[in-house]
Amino acid sequence: MSTTTATTVFPTMMPDMKSNLTNSLPIPANWKSLFVPRISFEITKQQLRVMFEENFPVGKVQRIDFVEVRPENGSGRMAFIHFEKWLETPQSVHFKHTLETTGFAELFGFRVHINKKPVPPTDLNIDQLTDAHRILQDNYDDFKQQTIKIISDQQEMIDRMNHCIKMMNDKIMCLENRLFLNNSDDENR
Repeated sequence: MSTTTATTVFPTMMPDMKSNLTNSLPIPANWKSLFVPRISFEITKQQLRVMFEENFPVGKVQRIDFVEVRPENGSGRMAFIHFEKWLETPQSVHFKHTLETTGFAELFGFRVHINKKPVPPTDLNIDQLTDAHRILQDNYDDFKQQTIKIISDQQEMIDRMNHCIKMMNDKIMCLENRLFLNNSDDENR
């Protein structure tokens, strides 16, 4: 990768409506996480680490998470950059101040926001996470099947009750007719 330089640290345009929704959340105290709503698939975690630790050093990166999104008009990817600590340089302080006051900054050709809901790190490895996901999926599938069975059983019970009600109504009609006929016979005598 060629050396990437910070293009702008100051916001160059007003945030879009989607950004306003995320900006409505309060900024967490001692925040240490950034959110990039759109980032190229060509950018790697290592390249991002170099950007924020060397090219435009603002802090020590702890981890970087990518999340793929598939909106109606095409696929894309978001990035979450989590820091162990911020540097206390004028550049870093100014960058953080810009984010806190305007809600975003343009940096390296993409828009950067404060991540107001960071996902905490995990001590699980990929195999443990995969296994935990499988267990949760199995539990969900079992619960879904049980729910479908309960709904089916309840529907059968409702159908039986409706059948009994219809039979009782028919019986009541029959008795009412008999009573009416008996009363008519009594009046005719």
